[in-house]
Order: sequence, then C-alpha cells, then structure tokens
Amino acid sequence: MNTDSREYHILENAAKSIKSIDGMTCEIGVREGGGSQIILDALRNTNQSKVHIAIDPFGNIDYEHWETRKDKVDYTNKMKNNMLKNMYTYCSKYNMEVLFFPLEDTEFFKKYADGVPVYNDYKQVLNSYALVFFDGPHTSKLVRDEFDFFKNKVPIGGMLIFDDIDQYPHMTALDEYIQSFNFKMVDKGVCKISYVKY
Repeated sequence: MNTDSREYHILENAAKSIKSIDGMTCEIGVREGGGSQIILDALRNTNQSKVHIAIDPFGNIDYEHWETRKDKVDYTNKMKNNMLKNMYTYCSKYNMEVLFFPLEDTEFFKKYADGVPVYNDYKQVLNSYALVFFDGPHTSKLVRDEFDFFKNKVPIGGMLIFDDIDQYPHMTALDEYIQSFNFKMVDKGVCKISYVKY
C-alpha cells in the first residue's frame, strides 16, 4: 500500500497514542491504502483488537478535492481493486480487521449514523472512534461536515488527524471550531494536523 502525501509521522504518532483507547479507527479517502497501513502498523503488536473503517467511493467520479475547484481525479476502480488486494493480503497476514465502504463520506454518514455492525462470534454495533484520519474532500465546508459527524463519537484520548490543511483554510476556518468541542492540537506540520479529545 502506498502513501501520496507528507508528514506521515503525525499520523503514526497519533495512531500509537490510541492503543488503550476504545473505539474503531477510520480513514476517509483511502486511495492506495498507505494511511490505513500506517494506522494498522501502529496497532498491530498490541493487545487491542480494533476494527478499521476505510471509506472511499473510487469510480473516477467528479470530486470536490480542493476549496475552489471540482475535478475528475484518477481514483479508478482498478486502483480500488489493487488497494483491496493489498489491504486484505495485509489483514490476512497480520489478522487485522478492516471494513471497506465504497461510499462517499455523506453516504456513509447517512447509513451508519447509529453505528457499524461488526460480526465476530456475535454481532455488535460499534459507534465509537478512537482515531479518524480525514483525507477525503478538502474544502472547509465538507471537512467541517465530516468533523460534525465524528465529534461526539470520539472518546477522551481519541485522535483526529486532518490532511492537506495547506490546500484549504483549516487554521482560519476550522481550528477554533474544532477546539471548541474539547479537542486540543497535538501536532502541526505544513500539511497535517492532529488533535486529541480531552
């Protein structure tokens, strides 16, 4: 699985910090799966068995990737199939649990607002997130909508990581808003920022 950005140490540090925090992990905007692998690598040798949620529609659709434009990007179904092959080979090798949802974030939010059913010896519905990595649409409005979905589903000690903050006005449009819900900044680079719930 490949990464396509910078400053992945911020994501790795956040993932290592949530080993004892209850809840799933999630990446919005999976692409080739590199961010998900960093999260899974950080949790692999722990006693915590976490479910990882991966959300990305693929399908080469028009995409509001940046604040001021909508593009058709090359997130093809061929890329999706290659990512899934690599992701589930990894999961099989290390006995990790990943649930992939080929949905837009808004579709996931509508369908799973009350939790995600998970089957392992018995059915349980999980609705708590120890870590969320926001790497899907990069407009301040859409990122705020994503944050609003997760803000009350993150327990104390849970982490939020936002990617490509240099591509939209994160600091002026969202930072104060995020911190007003009992999140505080942990680490900030040029393109990534992390917050912890307190």
